[in-house]
Amino acid sequence: MKISKFFSCPVFIFKLDLNHKKIQKKCLHVRDSRPPDTSRSNVGGYRSDQINPDDPVFSTLIRNINTNLKEVSLNHMGFTRETKMSSIWFCINKHRDFNKEHIHPFSILSGVYYVKVPKNSGRLLFVNDNGVDRFLPNEYIREYTPENSSEWYLEPEENTMYIFPSWMKHYAEPNLSQKERIAISFNSNFEYTPD
Repeated sequence: MKISKFFSCPVFIFKLDLNHKKIQKKCLHVRDSRPPDTSRSNVGGYRSDQINPDDPVFSTLIRNINTNLKEVSLNHMGFTRETKMSSIWFCINKHRDFNKEHIHPFSILSGVYYVKVPKNSGRLLFVNDNGVDRFLPNEYIREYTPENSSEWYLEPEENTMYIFPSWMKHYAEPNLSQKERIAISFNSNFEYTPD
């Protein structure tokens, strides 16, 4: 038997070795000194404005983001040119805060780097938009797989980056711990190079 798979949406996972405690401290400092951006997917919690890419606390992370975006763009997604980070911000979710289902329009690849992930602070879920849940009643599924599920999740880990196509619907579950979850999100686009 031969199997052909169509319309795959991968998530690329990179374990990093950054000083995430220093990044965490900086995120908390920004939160305590600036009002949140309330126009996005957050339900509760704090969403920052754009992170200053010249801030030395974030510079190593941003280099890692661009290196990993290049790897994914050229070696896995089959693009003719690399994507580069075009925006970056962070979210701090307290008890019961979450991020509702969304996509990242006007970008190509998006991602999230987890700075602080307490136990029970919420999974990262991806939504299968092909309507499989309307065709397959739960009682007929022996084992859930990415092929027969309407949602699939990852348990986030600290100091880990997840990169995925920007059109994949996703959300973050409510933080059920009493500690804050901190995640830095980013978008990318093709770098413009004039002919």
